[in-house]
Amino acid sequence: AAVRAFAREVVTEASLTARLQPEALALLRWAGERSVPVVVVSASPLAVVEAAVGCLPGPQPQIIAMAPYEEGGVLLPKVRPPMPYGPGKAEALRARFGPVPILAALGDSGFDGEMLAMARHPLAVRPKESLRRRAPEIANLCELSP
Repeated sequence: AAVRAFAREVVTEASLTARLQPEALALLRWAGERSVPVVVVSASPLAVVEAAVGCLPGPQPQIIAMAPYEEGGVLLPKVRPPMPYGPGKAEALRARFGPVPILAALGDSGFDGEMLAMARHPLAVRPKESLRRRAPEIANLCELSP
């Protein structure tokens, strides 16, 4: 509870809502209007992702993030597999949902490559150079414009 409260405080103080990307918000709005399920997959700690996702308008997405083991209310220095980092993002999606089709995936880093490759519509959002280098590996990768 203390970690979640701290994460909410940090997200609030950092004015995260001012940094939300309009092109991604438009897709979230589109999905919400059509009841399309949305999943946020992040290599960040679960408490931080929960706090950040809580700032999003509309229906709250499901979350896959780095989730620590917990014992007696104490977080342990060990993360539950599969770790949603790099290729683990695709593995975590398959572990949670099985072999369902992925309509779209959004990513900004080369570490998102495997997850983006799973989607019918892989979308680069303000891509870093590492994703630009991997673009030839990802069929139909499109870049969203701000």
